[in-house]
Amino acid sequence: VMDLVYLGTGGKWLEAQADATARSINFLGIALEAKTDTQAMNVALAGSFVADASWSFAVGVPLYVSAATAGAITATKPTGSGDVVRTVGYSLSATMIFFDPSPDYVTLA
Repeated sequence: VMDLVYLGTGGKWLEAQADATARSINFLGIALEAKTDTQAMNVALAGSFVADASWSFAVGVPLYVSAATAGAITATKPTGSGDVVRTVGYSLSATMIFFDPSPDYVTLA
């Protein structure tokens, strides 16, 4: 639940991660129920306000696809060679985000 997921080429939701282009540039969602990769599930889509008590973001900061942890949203911009930098939204409070993934991304050299 609350993992960042992307829609794979087979039409199934998979965990997103910024350390691989194929896992971070596609259509994104946030899992709203616990499932394993490729199982059908409900997801929050772009334009959603999503809350999770386990998050602890600073207010108003941009959020990114995590390079370090599959399925994670982070306030730390990826910096590794080959990592993809893609904004997925902004924090509205420590535990609530506006989920609005940018179609733009940069792959770091």
